[in-house]
Amino acid sequence: MNTLLNRVEQAVSFIGTVCSITLFILMVLQVILRYLFSFTPVFTEEFARITLVWSVLAGTALGIRYQSHIKVEFLLGLLPEKAKRVWKLILEILCLLFFVITTIKGIELVSFSHSQSSSGLQIPLSYQYISVPLFFGVGAIFFLERMLKSRRNKTEDPQQ
Repeated sequence: MNTLLNRVEQAVSFIGTVCSITLFILMVLQVILRYLFSFTPVFTEEFARITLVWSVLAGTALGIRYQSHIKVEFLLGLLPEKAKRVWKLILEILCLLFFVITTIKGIELVSFSHSQSSSGLQIPLSYQYISVPLFFGVGAIFFLERMLKSRRNKTEDPQQ
């Protein structure tokens, strides 16, 4: 199972990297063409927006796997140990629920928007929106993996 999740992580990382590089190239191209040749290609702005969303959502999923998102732990430090564990469990369940609901609603959005086309590129909007259920679904899997590892480590080491 861990090997499969590592492969999913590599794929998400690859997608995010390709989107980030593409975004950079498009922005440089757009600036050069606009200021040197007074020409702005129609597709660059919309395609750049799509690659930005894809790279950010891919990064979000990877951030969950690496536990690298910002956390505010000031109030957590004020709670007694048992209350900390309960509070963390509640937050984990709420976060996982958010990811699952966003994945489900994202799937509905993709199926609803498939018949609509974007204004600039004239591609189905579902190609843009598929990133929401894809990366939130992967994020939910990574989050669940982290929750299970955390619980397993606590049962193995009672001092934690």
